[in-house]
Amino acid sequence: YVRKSPSDVDPETRLKLLQKMIDNLLERSLAGKVYVSVSSNASLPFKERDSNKTDEIMKKLKHVTGNTPGMLEYLQCINHNICLASIDFAGICSRSYLVKDLLEEFSVIKKIAIETFISDNEIHLLGSLLFTYRYSKMNLPYRSIFNLFFCHTPYPKKRLFQEKKKTA
Repeated sequence: YVRKSPSDVDPETRLKLLQKMIDNLLERSLAGKVYVSVSSNASLPFKERDSNKTDEIMKKLKHVTGNTPGMLEYLQCINHNICLASIDFAGICSRSYLVKDLLEEFSVIKKIAIETFISDNEIHLLGSLLFTYRYSKMNLPYRSIFNLFFCHTPYPKKRLFQEKKKTA
């Protein structure tokens, strides 16, 4: 999964950056399918990403299977387990509860592979069970796993653990 945040960068530069991310994911993570969000915030729920399906940049990208809604549709209809791979933690999401929601909704995602070669030359392989409620009640590194998705601030001062906002 490749995601690029909205910015003032010109479309040609955005295209080049996205294509480089796609190529890196294919080459280094051996991804079989690549889904792309051309311009969405890391804090946005997955179902709210890529509402503009006729994006010109998306049409020019090579080796792409589809956008975020296409990925969600694929996850809903398959009956085999997968590993969701992304470049950096913010590539998937910056809200840990959204990652947990995605894993709960799509039980076919058994692992998440996060490639962080740029920052520390590593691949972090996280099992989906680490995100479950059962592990939250044990003294396992549950909160530290969720803290990995605090991508924009290395040491959050307000809350060390994100939870869903309560709606009235």
